[in-house]
Amino acid sequence: MSVLLLGVTLIGVLDSLGCPTCWAPSGDDCRRPDGRARAPHRDRIALALAVISLKWITQRYTTADVAALLELLITTEHTLGTREQRHKAHAFGAETEDDERQPAPEWEVQMLLLATHLQENIEHILGMLNGRSLTLTRERNQASEFATTLYHLRHAVALVSESTLASHTGAPTLDTLQRLQDQELNAHLSARARRRDDLAERRLDRSLPPARWQVTRYDRNGVFHAVPVDEQGRPRPGHEGWAAVPAAVPDLLRTRSVPSCRPIEVTWQRGVIPYIPDRVLPYGGWLPGHRGNDSSRPDAADPGIEELWREGFDEHRARFASYMRRVRQAWPEQVTVDAFMQQRTAELNATHPPAPDLDELLRATYEHHSTIGPRISDTLGLGMMSTCEWIDPAAVAEVGYRRWNDFAAHRPGTVPAMLGALLNPSVDEALRIWALDEDPIRVMRIAGFAGPLYTLGENGAHRLTAARLAGLPGIWASVEQAALPLQVRPYQVVAGQDAAKLLACWRGLLARGLVTGHLEENPDLPALSTLHLDDAAAMWLLTGPRTAIGWAAAYDRAYPGALADLGIAPERYADVAAWTTWLSSPPRDPPPAASR
Repeated sequence: MSVLLLGVTLIGVLDSLGCPTCWAPSGDDCRRPDGRARAPHRDRIALALAVISLKWITQRYTTADVAALLELLITTEHTLGTREQRHKAHAFGAETEDDERQPAPEWEVQMLLLATHLQENIEHILGMLNGRSLTLTRERNQASEFATTLYHLRHAVALVSESTLASHTGAPTLDTLQRLQDQELNAHLSARARRRDDLAERRLDRSLPPARWQVTRYDRNGVFHAVPVDEQGRPRPGHEGWAAVPAAVPDLLRTRSVPSCRPIEVTWQRGVIPYIPDRVLPYGGWLPGHRGNDSSRPDAADPGIEELWREGFDEHRARFASYMRRVRQAWPEQVTVDAFMQQRTAELNATHPPAPDLDELLRATYEHHSTIGPRISDTLGLGMMSTCEWIDPAAVAEVGYRRWNDFAAHRPGTVPAMLGALLNPSVDEALRIWALDEDPIRVMRIAGFAGPLYTLGENGAHRLTAARLAGLPGIWASVEQAALPLQVRPYQVVAGQDAAKLLACWRGLLARGLVTGHLEENPDLPALSTLHLDDAAAMWLLTGPRTAIGWAAAYDRAYPGALADLGIAPERYADVAAWTTWLSSPPRDPPPAASR
């Protein structure tokens, strides 16, 4: 306590004498030789005394690293004005006079980055002395702000080349810098899409007839319309899509190929222009407040399921009627709906259990944070497609429940009502109950090398379950499929403690040619490692072991023998241990030559 009283007394005496460096009277401002203002006298004298005390403290209470940081602060004469003064005088984009521009020494950058760490240590030291904490919140926020500004400016300088500056009469604006960064991101997305095209070309089966597509519309917001053309040159129901860049369109269309090694031919209708955006486009075509929105096209991709149903109503009705007849013919004699439902539910859960949920892996996007100006987060991905079509219910891997027909707490009478409607001779009454047009089923399509699997989208769990129980050959649904994600991180699919095991599986998939890409590992935090993905035999291979073997079993049931053709024998996905042991061991043979 006596030391503190002595310190306060010395501060008062020294402050009355004025500045000890330039001898300016007490209360007046003093300046450095280069003209910059020094800190107020009292603050600097207090800091000098605090430094002496802290040097003594660090020798007894802190590590050598903290002491070294403190010495750097003491020996470096570095003064910042208040946060408000600096922000007002040098706001981003504000003009300054030539004599106000001061070159920033390299050590200033280091000091700003070290300041936050050092101030926290000082608080801790003083708190140990008197049991209370000394907060330096303003100074810490100030250091963080200037460090962030320096980072943004450095990135801006890297973006703006001499050729770019030549087109401007003055300094580039914040909007110009952000636009340049957007163009850089779009160039990256285009390069990734072209790399996927190159990889696809290497595994094509040229003996198969090509899948022909014609792009009939492409809007500035990335929304497009593509029509598949059959072998006779006749167009089939179209697909709505969205592409981040025009180069991503072929990759999106290729995801519809069955098998996946089938070649494609893409033509653009006369007059359709593949616009190259100068901004990062909002994912899907439109997002509230997004800088890349196109005011003339505020909508996102939408297949219009009700319109497509009405256009082909006679064909759809006839098709559903034929499916109803097949169900009635296969129905066991003198078996009630309830008895049939209970028997089929038990059989499905025993032999064809639902696959686990794929969770965030279905999003197929990642967040990119801008490094220029205000914090902006962009959702990046190559794109997605959607259409309406008849799908095979046997390829539906899961509907959001761990067991089939587990609706005891959610409209339990719906499934038996739908089964009963299939036995009704009235097709129109059955269509009314199934409501395929008014309340459409929505599924996500998971592409695979031999054919797709499906998972529940937003609606239709009861109808998909009823279709599986009844053995319905097809069901009308709205189908959405996204491009493979550009990057995947372990924390998206497994808990943090399982990240290392997942990375071992990814390395095994890469070594066997089942996945193509680059694995950027984080040895300290495995969950934050990044797989930069170019290709995969199936997206579900990237999930955790328990989820992967569930999807592998579902895929083998839908497409018997397809996994074995890729070198994935049934014993590999018999259980979690078999899966992880197989992928963690070096491959004995090169990847199979079978195309996928």
